[in-house]
Amino acid sequence: MKPKYTAKVYFDDGSFIENHADDVGQLIGWMRRQGQDRFCEINGIIVNNKTHRIVKSIQYNPAEDI
Repeated sequence: MKPKYTAKVYFDDGSFIENHADDVGQLIGWMRRQGQDRFCEINGIIVNNKTHRIVKSIQYNPAEDI
């Protein structure tokens, strides 16, 4: 069965990665870790795969956590 949500993380250099899960909270944590691991600002979205609507948008800068 296809996961309920898809998360996409966009980086400053124009590249992106994606992940799939049934839990929005899990995907939010994954998105934040990507920014922390690469220590770069990220923008991201989480999309409901059934309705194709954005359920969450994220902008994260790990430098603000210091």
